[in-house]
Amino acid sequence: MNDYAGRRLSRIRMIPAPLVEMIDGRPILKPGAQTLFVQLATADTTPATYQEESPPDSAGQLYTWTISFTQPRYTAETRDFLRRFARVKWIALVESVGGSCWLVGTKDFPLMLRSSSAVGGNKNNSTLTLSGQGPRPAVSIDTIEDTALSGSGPFDPNDFQNNFDV
Repeated sequence: MNDYAGRRLSRIRMIPAPLVEMIDGRPILKPGAQTLFVQLATADTTPATYQEESPPDSAGQLYTWTISFTQPRYTAETRDFLRRFARVKWIALVESVGGSCWLVGTKDFPLMLRSSSAVGGNKNNSTLTLSGQGPRPAVSIDTIEDTALSGSGPFDPNDFQNNFDV
């Protein structure tokens, strides 16, 4: 496992995988793309976490990514969200409680959303899991804000050669 595996998360931003292009290792949103910030439960008993398991060797095996979080109430809105988005392929930007950020999943190796709900007795919540596998570990990024999802500025064809050694 990597040093960030199992860390508690403070924020999760979900993006439909087809709406992101990777350019020079940076996630760039396609025009008009919408993202979703997940409101996390604040109770210590239900922390949001990120786990990454590395393959036992480098013989073409995949890393396994798992992001788990609990929604404090199982509501009609939660049910509708799950019904609408359960088959969507996702990329997630996650931020740990300590401020470290990672890009998890790619367009070619997306995350899928799964859920389990507990209603009755003392429980009324939904545990949601984004999980997937890919050939590389999660990518460290500076932030999960919009600045992480756009280029450095307007495209300048005169600068292209300097940046990319054409």
